[in-house]
Amino acid sequence: MSWIRVGFSATKNIIGYTSILPSTGCQGCSTSISPGYSLYQYTQIQSRNYSFVNKVGSDQLWGGVTSVSAAGRKRGRTKSVKRRINLNIGQKIGYGKKGMQLPGLNTWVLTKSNERIKAGSQTDEQYEITLDSIRDFRGSTKKSRLKRKYPNPLNRGYNSSLLNGTSLGMPAPVRDETFEGFDSVLIEGKKVTNITATEGKVFASRALVAVGNGNGLAGFAVAKAKHPEVAAIKARDKAGQRLMFVERYKGHTIHHNTHAEVHCTKLFAKRTYDGHGVVAHKVIKDLCRLSGIKDIYIKLEGNTKNRITMTTAFFNAMTHQETHQELANRTNMHVVEFSEERNNVPVVLASPEDGKVQEKYYGSERDVYDLDTLYTKGKLHWTRPQMRPVWERLRFTSYQRRMAKEFRRRGQHEAQKVRRLCGLEPSKEERMRRDEVPKKEE
Repeated sequence: MSWIRVGFSATKNIIGYTSILPSTGCQGCSTSISPGYSLYQYTQIQSRNYSFVNKVGSDQLWGGVTSVSAAGRKRGRTKSVKRRINLNIGQKIGYGKKGMQLPGLNTWVLTKSNERIKAGSQTDEQYEITLDSIRDFRGSTKKSRLKRKYPNPLNRGYNSSLLNGTSLGMPAPVRDETFEGFDSVLIEGKKVTNITATEGKVFASRALVAVGNGNGLAGFAVAKAKHPEVAAIKARDKAGQRLMFVERYKGHTIHHNTHAEVHCTKLFAKRTYDGHGVVAHKVIKDLCRLSGIKDIYIKLEGNTKNRITMTTAFFNAMTHQETHQELANRTNMHVVEFSEERNNVPVVLASPEDGKVQEKYYGSERDVYDLDTLYTKGKLHWTRPQMRPVWERLRFTSYQRRMAKEFRRRGQHEAQKVRRLCGLEPSKEERMRRDEVPKKEE
């Protein structure tokens, strides 16, 4: 007899051997087999009830999947680690695949009529439906990824990753006063540090919030706290108690061009016509919306990254305006407007309230009565001159010939309207009499 070892493992031992035994023929068959020797093969399989699950607890099993080494924690690998899943959610004790009914474990021992309940199989359709829904939600043992909810582009602020530019709602009421109709915007949220002798670096959050009702009342404030949400709410309530009134001309723009400068930030504000819109920095647009300014052009120069100086310069320029009536009372003169919308027809905006108007000019030649130069203190925003078309710069002959033909009629339609308003335009009869040519007598 010869033994042959086929295989060996940690859980199974398979041994095969062969033997040669004498054969006397087949008794059940009609055919006769000559006696002799035959080769027989036997196979024996030995199993061992051994597994690492029997000796290792659930905490150690989950730790092999969810744990991170000390070096991995320093490198920030804890964010990508799988979370532990509770596999017992929705399960019943003693309820297996066949739905066994075990008295005293998952059912009552006695019924209401004091009859003993026998062990057997049971079916619970609602339990199966609930268990299937839980498995479908988390994908059996896999973690289901939650879809990220993106905010509305009109409400997400300056970018989708930060809270800057988002609305914080109206401020908290102060005693019996409420802020109905007010809105607040987080202009900037930033992390700041303070180095102390005992604690070292102390981190905090700083928030700049602006508040306004869109009808001339607005304000801003800065606050600090450990958490960014607390700092934003603190600055919002603080700004609600520091409101300023912004003067507006006809409820849509400023009274005159103005200039403001805070540290290295320079702001130039230009008054525009109705329907122009707000053309400015994204932060200035929110400040104009909260203040109720609908038409304005604002240019920033210098440091445009410091939003605190930017906001301070805006409110300095808006609160230091002088109305047309105040200007007329101060100078004892009429305030007259020449606008391109009316073809530069003079319109009186304000007159002195006491009725005393200067009949003669007693000032010096250095006195300036142009509003753009008066209020900006000579600091005007430099604008690039408009480039002339190529045919004008190169002096094409065809262009000069066409302009020579249209020179007599250019601008006469608008000039005729001004002459009619001033009473300088001749009547139709006078024009006909002027155009008549005396006929020569034959």
